Amino acid sequence: MNLDILDRGLEKSLSSETEAQEYEKQYKWLEAAEIYEQLASAQSATPDTAADTWHRAGFCFHLASRQTSDHDTFTKLNEKAVAAYTTAAFLFDQAKISGKHSLNTAFAKYTSAWQANTHATKTQLLEECYRTGIQALETFGAEGDEANYSVVCTILQRCAFQQLKYALSGEDKRKIAEEGIKYSDKAISAIRLSNKEALI
Repeated sequence: MNLDILDRGLEKSLSSETEAQEYEKQYKWLEAAEIYEQLASAQSATPDTAADTWHRAGFCFHLASRQTSDHDTFTKLNEKAVAAYTTAAFLFDQAKISGKHSLNTAFAKYTSAWQANTHATKTQLLEECYRTGIQALETFGAEGDEANYSVVCTILQRCAFQQLKYALSGEDKRKIAEEGIKYSDKAISAIRLSNKEALI
């Protein structure tokens, strides 16, 4: 393949990614998500790069779903978020990047829980989110990856507070709330130690 064509493709990709990041700064999540989705589809030759982009698409699709008051649109965007996270998890698994595989699996379960039809289904999804989130936390902790460690703590905190709605006793609610607060504190500590400027 001609190197000029490769260079133009790279420039276009970088330009599109910058455009998506600008949309994110403006809270235009759907516009950003659609660009990331297109980029990820074009990055099939580099699975780990595509996986990171699919993760970003999932994040933006989920936030876009929360900007609409139309139920059908919410469902469609949330499903696209789940699909993007699931694709990211698969690609990270193929690349043998276990921490990010578990992280994206946790995000997929948490996002799926938003449209669960029954309490039992939602509880099961949140439990699966928690389990895979703990796996990711252990991996990132062992690797000293404070940035992704904080991301996992954030999803675990959200997962805990979603579970509060379904706790049957005051004691259960207390334990779940304590878990949520614990992971909130861990996320803050990890962010302070991280040298990353932006965390999801």
